[in-house]
Amino acid sequence: MLNINLLPKEIKHTASTDNTKTVAWVIVTAVLVLNMLVFLFLFGYKTVTSSKLTDAQKQTTTLSAKINSHSQTEDQAKLISNQIKNVENLLSGKNYFTKLLGALEAKTQGSIKYTILTVDNTNKITLEAKSNNVDSLANFFASLKAAVIPDKTADEKDNQKAFSEFSLKSLTRADTGDYTLQIEFKLSGNLLKQLAEE
Repeated sequence: MLNINLLPKEIKHTASTDNTKTVAWVIVTAVLVLNMLVFLFLFGYKTVTSSKLTDAQKQTTTLSAKINSHSQTEDQAKLISNQIKNVENLLSGKNYFTKLLGALEAKTQGSIKYTILTVDNTNKITLEAKSNNVDSLANFFASLKAAVIPDKTADEKDNQKAFSEFSLKSLTRADTGDYTLQIEFKLSGNLLKQLAEE
């Protein structure tokens, strides 16, 4: 059998090239469609993840607010408990505040004025004093640290410190020239006993 090709080589080559182009276009279109599907999937995943993150942040904020609320309630309960203990001490005659104030006044010199004086149920005193003279405040602080409880039955060397655990919280100067001293310290147990006996 004789094989005769009546088509010129150029037409045969053009048909082959057209087939190649068609295959290439199909492949490119498939890749573009695949890329588009991947992009849509990633965009949807990001949207869902962002939504979940926003919900988690809202829940965290809500829980944080609840925790703060409970913390404030606990602080208020502690404050009320301390106030009840203070009232109980006052009613039972264990309120030494007036006697303590007298003892502190004995150590006060010059132009010192108390602006804050608190005693908690652990006998910790927070004291804030003002003066226009920093030396007066320094002497006041030193005299508190050196204060002793006179023991009427013993020598002076056996006297015990009236206050302990001193902590200088701040010493500031206002524009007016006044100095403010804030300190914390504790009453000694022996001073409490002596104040109770007086």
